[in-house]
Amino acid sequence: MILCKDKEVEQLPDDITELRQCKEVELLLLHHLERSNGELAEALEAEEDAQLREAMQENLQAIEKKQAKITEIDRWIQQIIVARASVNRAATGECEPVVQEEFPDGLDL
Repeated sequence: MILCKDKEVEQLPDDITELRQCKEVELLLLHHLERSNGELAEALEAEEDAQLREAMQENLQAIEKKQAKITEIDRWIQQIIVARASVNRAATGECEPVVQEEFPDGLDL
């Protein structure tokens, strides 16, 4: 579960495959928004239009949200990978033992 400021709690799946599929969907939507903004920019070069400019601003806000979502998914994937690696290392006994060093000379304990 990921918590974000000014957002409701949003559930992301714990399955890496599902997360990657979610990311692909977000990337596709981001691509369409960016393409749309390019087309709006071309139309605005030909003629100024308040509605087109407003649509472009709305797209920019949506693009920022999509980029944040993609970053959030990437972080979640990374957290899962790190957690799994830690569990796997502990389960296989590959953790490095803690070596206790001797006290340095001069200390009388």
